[in-house]
Amino acid sequence: MAAYFIWHGVNGQRGLKIGEEYEQKLEQLRFERNLLKLQRMHWESRLALIKGETVDADILEEEARKRLGRTHKNDVVIFLPAPGAP
Repeated sequence: MAAYFIWHGVNGQRGLKIGEEYEQKLEQLRFERNLLKLQRMHWESRLALIKGETVDADILEEEARKRLGRTHKNDVVIFLPAPGAP
């Protein structure tokens, strides 16, 4: 009978192993949250440059080129191999 309680205390639904798995999952989610916070800060700073009365010309030109798939005649373009290509 004691073995039953010991086994469930370690391996059961609320056992010690589950607690460790929860902690690992929690750490993973905290890491992901921090990455998302950094991305948000990055986008907020970029939006601040194009928001309001004046628009930063460099940001506007960069975004327009990216969306239109165009380059300036003085730009240097480097083609990288596609991911998974030999």
